[in-house]
Amino acid sequence: MGKDLNRRTFLKGMAAGAVVAMGTGLPQVANGKDINSFAIFIDLTKCDGCEGREVPACVSACREENKNNFPKPVKDMPKLFPRGKTENWSKKRDVTDRLTPYNWIFVQKAELKINGKQKKV
Repeated sequence: MGKDLNRRTFLKGMAAGAVVAMGTGLPQVANGKDINSFAIFIDLTKCDGCEGREVPACVSACREENKNNFPKPVKDMPKLFPRGKTENWSKKRDVTDRLTPYNWIFVQKAELKINGKQKKV
């Protein structure tokens, strides 16, 4: 370097380096997967829980659509550290009244008293 390093040249160099560094992190367009569906929208104000059915239709449809995406059971589950307890749902795959690794949607039903009238939601 033929120049002496002084405060002005040092600050110019730092500013130029910062501009270059900021330019490398510019957002770019991400390529997504080619998929046929994105999500399911359920209007819960119209949901009656499929009265008369043991399992609501939306729960059955979700289980059928995603049956290949559920985790495959493993015989020897690894122990969790530090608790040592594991939750193995592989023998409870038919549970539909709560969220599990094998049930990704469920309809909770309750009886309420609204304006003195009993209502099931």
